[in-house]
Amino acid sequence: MNIIQIEMGGFLKNYSYLALCEDSGKAILIDPGTASATPRKYYRKILDRIRSGNLEILYIVNTHNHFDHVRGNRYFLRKTGAEVRSYITGLREGDKIRFGSEELTVLETPGHSADSISLYGDRNLFTGDTLFVGDSGATISKDSDRPALGASLRKLIEVCPPETVVLPGHNLGKTPTTTLLREQRENVNADEYRLGSVTYKGSLIS
Repeated sequence: MNIIQIEMGGFLKNYSYLALCEDSGKAILIDPGTASATPRKYYRKILDRIRSGNLEILYIVNTHNHFDHVRGNRYFLRKTGAEVRSYITGLREGDKIRFGSEELTVLETPGHSADSISLYGDRNLFTGDTLFVGDSGATISKDSDRPALGASLRKLIEVCPPETVVLPGHNLGKTPTTTLLREQRENVNADEYRLGSVTYKGSLIS
């Protein structure tokens, strides 16, 4: 699986992602949003990558429904004809999102929002606003639930290998990506959420 991380500007420093099958050119677009005052500038960055790679976008996948993650949905629906998929549209735990020979498994990870999901495949984990580099999602929305967020983070550590690369929804840390093991040890909320007490069970997803 080839992954392209695209910084989307704005005060929230969103990341969008293209995940693609190199053999077929089939791909998905994850969280095409931004809080920038000039969003089309950043949409064009994504579109340039799609066109230069001759990619076929099968799905636009949202890790949750906050505006800065879904703001570009309509634009890319027009440009690609892809189908939008999210918890809101019916994605649930264990569902597979397939593109060419690649696939991502849906993990329900509520807490930051009730509809938050993460996507795991090939030792990569797209976490949206559930887990960042060195931090975790805010719990200030009406449907936020801080204990649920802690449970979601512990679940990710249990079901995904420790070396899994975390691909967050925002550029808020010292590095663009991290690993689950690093966050288990260094995340600012590791003690509150008891992350250090969790061990990888490795039996729920491949």
